[in-house]
Amino acid sequence: MSCQLDCGSTCNMSSKHPDLISRGSRISLKHTTSKSQLYDGTTMSDKRTMDIWCMHKGQEHLLTFHVVDGSAKPLLCADTCELFGLLTFYVQQAELCNTLESFADVFQGLGCLPEYYHIEVDPDVRPVQHMSLKVPVRVPQELRQRLQELVNMKVISPVKEPIKWINSMVIVKKPNKLCICLDLKDLNKAIKRPHCPIPGVCNRRPAGHNLARQAI
Repeated sequence: MSCQLDCGSTCNMSSKHPDLISRGSRISLKHTTSKSQLYDGTTMSDKRTMDIWCMHKGQEHLLTFHVVDGSAKPLLCADTCELFGLLTFYVQQAELCNTLESFADVFQGLGCLPEYYHIEVDPDVRPVQHMSLKVPVRVPQELRQRLQELVNMKVISPVKEPIKWINSMVIVKKPNKLCICLDLKDLNKAIKRPHCPIPGVCNRRPAGHNLARQAI
């Protein structure tokens, strides 16, 4: 039985294919309420799924297919293709090491911008001041040390005067470090976002260049 291979799919799909129907008792149909989302964003309801025992290179595997309308070939998802050895995913360690060595400065430090970045807040949006959250009893000293480290690194600075915006601090305790985050949900709604369109191919081609003759 021939199938389509789709490394971008997350589930096996099939219609009422004659090759599958001929297997008879080897198919187990089940009702389902799940929905499948296509590449264009549309969704379709899957009424049934079927479990099929498939033989590949002398080994049997139990696969689940979502049944859809139509008469297309059965489609194998990425996990099934990898299971059957039809696809292999690998990372070229040599190229990765060369990239890390060539751009070593990018992977060091905080990754600060070379210049100051200005963020403009809409004055018509009413400022929000969050209430301070309770700090777990086991982390006060560690929290003070982490805040002082951020002050020394010039990531944050102490504020002692009244301010319009106050955001909640969220603490995440990990095995080797303490992570500090801010809840900026309300502030993000007040930020004026610049509209900077990215130049396309038509804007970057030389004057007089006939783009219609080029294969893109």
